[in-house]
Amino acid sequence: MAAADANNRVHLFRLQTLIIDGGLLILRNILDQNLHVQNISLSTCLSTERPTITRLKSRNTITQVQYDLLYPPAGGKLPSTADFDITLIICLLRNLKTCGLNTKFKWNDPLQATDTSIEADVLRLKHFRNEVAHISTTTGIDVKTFNLKWTEIEQVLNRLNVLNPVQNLQQLINEYKNSSLDPKAEEKLLKEIHSWRNMEKGLETEIRLVKKDVSDVIKEVGNVKTGVDNVKEEVNVVKKDLAQHFGKVKEDVDEVKKNVEKEFGKVKEDVNVVKKDVAIEVGKVKEDIDEVKKGVAKEVGKVKEDADVVKQYVAEEVGKVKKDVDKVRKDVAKEVSKVKEDTDVVKKHVAKEVGKVKEDVDEVKKDVAKEVGKVKEEFDEVRKDVAKEVGKVKEDTDVVKKDVAKEVGKVKEDVDEVKKDVAKEVGKVKEDFDEVKKDVAKEVGKVKEDVDLVKKEMHNMKAVKFRKKFQGTPTRGKKRNVLRCFSWLPCLRRQMKEETETNGIEYEQRPVEEEDQHVKMKKQETDVSTAVHTQHSAAEEEYLQKKTQLKDDLATFYKTRYSTIPLSPLVEGHDTPLVDFYILPEMNFIEKQDKRPAGEEIKTPVKSLSDVFQSENSCEIYLTADAGFGKTAFSKYLAVTWCQAHRPEMKYKKYFSEDSITAMRDFEFLFLVLLRDSSDDCSIDDLIMNQIIQNLAQSSKMTLESIQGILRRERFLIILDALDEWVHPENKCKKKAKNNPSS
Repeated sequence: MAAADANNRVHLFRLQTLIIDGGLLILRNILDQNLHVQNISLSTCLSTERPTITRLKSRNTITQVQYDLLYPPAGGKLPSTADFDITLIICLLRNLKTCGLNTKFKWNDPLQATDTSIEADVLRLKHFRNEVAHISTTTGIDVKTFNLKWTEIEQVLNRLNVLNPVQNLQQLINEYKNSSLDPKAEEKLLKEIHSWRNMEKGLETEIRLVKKDVSDVIKEVGNVKTGVDNVKEEVNVVKKDLAQHFGKVKEDVDEVKKNVEKEFGKVKEDVNVVKKDVAIEVGKVKEDIDEVKKGVAKEVGKVKEDADVVKQYVAEEVGKVKKDVDKVRKDVAKEVSKVKEDTDVVKKHVAKEVGKVKEDVDEVKKDVAKEVGKVKEEFDEVRKDVAKEVGKVKEDTDVVKKDVAKEVGKVKEDVDEVKKDVAKEVGKVKEDFDEVKKDVAKEVGKVKEDVDLVKKEMHNMKAVKFRKKFQGTPTRGKKRNVLRCFSWLPCLRRQMKEETETNGIEYEQRPVEEEDQHVKMKKQETDVSTAVHTQHSAAEEEYLQKKTQLKDDLATFYKTRYSTIPLSPLVEGHDTPLVDFYILPEMNFIEKQDKRPAGEEIKTPVKSLSDVFQSENSCEIYLTADAGFGKTAFSKYLAVTWCQAHRPEMKYKKYFSEDSITAMRDFEFLFLVLLRDSSDDCSIDDLIMNQIIQNLAQSSKMTLESIQGILRRERFLIILDALDEWVHPENKCKKKAKNNPSS
């Protein structure tokens, strides 16, 4: 096992060498040749593009160390591409127009497999760099993954080595793959990868701060809009009140004063409560921040998202928000000017009325002083009454709690009694079923006896007819008892045979034999019908038991395997319940129409889980997104939701909407297959059996035939996660692999 781990680390080191040394050599050659073709020196290019580079630095896309390499201080060394690392060169190729790449290329869109342009291969090399940099050096990669990644990276490097190609590139690649390890080179690579991770860690912090600033700006914009709307409403109310109720100013003044005093008291109380709550929440937030800082300090691991993409996206969003803020400010300025004009008009009207009101106000003040004294006394009495009522309510609450506890105890006792009664009834039903089976057996015996009796009677009837025909003179006036014929039936048959031989009459016993055969067939049909009915009931009962057992085992398996997710990609080994943090991502349902032009698609926002399964035209749904956007987490959420829909637990009910439960309840079974864990299977039946059924508690009772029998009768959902990471096993399957989209 130790040798395998060492080989895996060697594979990782060789891949890092291929990307960092080989990739840097090719990208540096592309940058130099593009500048040479345009007859531009590096210094001229940097001088021309300085505004763009400064903007990238302000967004933290370029670090201070990288900026100093591009624009060294006075007296320092002139900039040279030989001093640039792979991250800086990729950044320059993507953002500088003078670098000669296609300025219309969409760097943030998912890569197409058929796109082999220089821009696409540069982006592929960047993705390979991010992927390899985030693999732990303690685990490394296995030989199969190493050979696959090496082939892909080697193809990209050869395609990029076109313009004034690097000589002996293939020889260098072979040396990277087969040469002996250099400890110094390995230490150099580890330091460079460590610097990448530190830089990306800082970028994550900056992104969080930018997101917080954006949310604050949005809140301020909302507050400004709300304030403007409130001012408009208040101005309209003032206009109407002044126009319609000038005569009622005295009454309004009294009511306003009373309301102001009451509201002022309430506001003070609310402010005190809010202060306490804020203090508590601030304390909690500080504790959470301290814990997160400790966790981040311990785990300098994997960075999930591409920092450059996020930064560019955030910059675009900030730009949009700034534009919206500017528009809002202009609108606010216009509205404020209108409000000022309306306010001036109101002031004039108020000034006229104030003169009239002042005299009344003096009189009102005296009356108000008297009334305030009375109100204070009444307020004190009300406070005392409220305190008494609150005490009574608390006492009533305690009584109610005790009553509820008693009722809950009674309900539990009733439930236990019901369970006992149900158990008794089930026992009685089983006893009744056993008695019914015995009665059926008795009835079947009686039917057999009746069939034998009918058979004998038919023999007797035939014998009587024959005797009347061949004995000569029939007996008149007497009816022969058929039951009396049993004793002489053998003699009668011998006599009939002798008479037919002497008289020359040919006698056939076919009618009697055919009747016997008919009776036998009727008896067999009766036995078969009874057996088929019994077998059908037993088979249906066995099917229902297997179906229930499979559903129970699947729910237990999914809750154990998929109910948690890592707290953070930087904190390994600290998983948390998925339902505590998971939120459905933003998704669009894309459906291609045959009648529309080629490539045109219809996008519909997915607002709920039921919308995911809304299509009636196809039974296949492909979920696509960039790496790290939560496709696997969404698959786990579907599995956990299915468990809650079919095997619900009350403590998790609050985490699931009714729509989600209803959507997953439509599927009797769900099978979640992780294709990244399967390299030898290509049949869905084999994948389900090897990944899921073998891990169930009752796996020995579930065969492939029984599973197929259940699925032929039920509606089910199969989720194939990581379809783009699965490689078709050519040596074990003769089917041709299909080109599948990224899942």
